[in-house]
Amino acid sequence: MFKYDVTSTDLHPYYERLDSAQVIVNELILAIKIGASIGTSIAVLVVFINISWILYDFKQKVLNARKGIFDFDKSKAALPPKAGLSGAIISNSVFMFFLTVLQMSIIFTLISWPLFWKCLWNFKWVILATLSGSIINFVVKKAMNKL
Repeated sequence: MFKYDVTSTDLHPYYERLDSAQVIVNELILAIKIGASIGTSIAVLVVFINISWILYDFKQKVLNARKGIFDFDKSKAALPPKAGLSGAIISNSVFMFFLTVLQMSIIFTLISWPLFWKCLWNFKWVILATLSGSIINFVVKKAMNKL
């Protein structure tokens, strides 16, 4: 019924939109990779610090117990199972690792995505108005509490 001869000049605006969408998606993919690698690195560091802290605390409590210094009531203390310490370390570490990876990956993905900063810049007055209103509210409440 209707026949149109479409030329490449007619489709040029659509190709430009597709190119800009492709750039945004490629930037998002790169931001996700950066966020995941930084998040995983931070999670490994946090888990290492956590395990070191647990082992150091355990060592200190054992050394204090050998000296007769207890920070608990000995009569109410039950003997833990043999796998108690290692089980606590494993469960703490696994939970902390995945939680840290999730949080840090989201944060660093947003930080490294240029579209996030463009949107933030476009909403700068809304954000500043909201923050300034909250700060003024906080200052007025503190002043009224003093009076």
